[in-house]
Amino acid sequence: MCTAFADNDIGRLLEDFILQGGVGTEFIKWVPYDGVGRTVRNGLNFTERGFGVRGAVGIPDRGHSAASQLRPGDFDWDHVFGQLGARWLHTGGIFAALSDTTPKLVIEAVQAARKHGVIVSYDLNYRPSLWKSIGGQERAREVNREIARQVDVMIGNEEDFTACLGFKVEGADEHLSRLEVTAFQKMIRQAVGVYPNFKPCEAAAPGCSDSHPEPERPCAAGVCAQTIWTDAEWAPAPLGTAFTLCQAASDPRGERLEGRLFTEGSVLCPMDIPEFQ
Repeated sequence: MCTAFADNDIGRLLEDFILQGGVGTEFIKWVPYDGVGRTVRNGLNFTERGFGVRGAVGIPDRGHSAASQLRPGDFDWDHVFGQLGARWLHTGGIFAALSDTTPKLVIEAVQAARKHGVIVSYDLNYRPSLWKSIGGQERAREVNREIARQVDVMIGNEEDFTACLGFKVEGADEHLSRLEVTAFQKMIRQAVGVYPNFKPCEAAAPGCSDSHPEPERPCAAGVCAQTIWTDAEWAPAPLGTAFTLCQAASDPRGERLEGRLFTEGSVLCPMDIPEFQ
C-alpha cells in the first residue's frame, strides 16, 4: 500500500489493521505529528447506518490528512512497477478528491503503471461532499476524465458514471430513482466507445448507490454484481465476484476487508497475486 499517515496512535492502529490484512506497509510514509493536528492528521470517516426509507449518511473528516498532502514525486513508481514487479495498481475517486495534489499523484501513478504494462483499476466512487469546496462536479469530471484515459478496469454505478464522467442514462430522473438495466447497458457501451482502453469486466450493473440500494442487486466490495460487461457482451456475474477477488488477493482467512485496505482512498499495489491474473 502506498499512502501516508500521521505518526501517532491512530496511524499505528491503521498500520496494524493493514498488517492483519496481509498487506505490505513498506511504502507508507510516516509524517511527524505535532500533538494536535494543526498541520497533519489521519483522516476519519463517520458513517451513520440507514434505517427504513432513510439512507445511510457519511460524514468525512479528512482535512489536513497526511494522505491529502501527498504529491507527485512522493513514490518511486519505476521501483514499484519496474523493479519490484507490482502487476496491478488500484486507486479511486476518493483519493483523487482529497486535495489539489492527489489527482496529480494519481495521474503520475497510472501513467507509470501503463508504461510498465501494469493493469490499472479505478473506482469512481463519487462523493459530492469531497468535491464541494474544490470545484464541485465540474472539477470531478475534469479530473476523472483525464484519469479514465489510463484505466483498464473502471468500477462504478450509474451515479458514478454520470457525475464523474458525464454520461447520461436514458429515461432516468435526476435522482436516478428508477433505472432500466438496458438503458444502463447502453450508457456503458457509450463509455467504452469514448474510452476504448477499458478492458473486459470493467463495468458493473446499476442499482447500488448509497442513496437507493436495491435488494435484488446485491453488492460486493462496492460493486453491484448482477451483470458485468465482458468481451463486449453482458453476462450474469456471480454474487461476490469483486469481493472474492479482493478477498483471495488480500485476506486468505476470509475476513471482511471494510476499513482495512483502502483507508483514505490509498493506492494498493498487489505484487504477487495469481488470483488477479
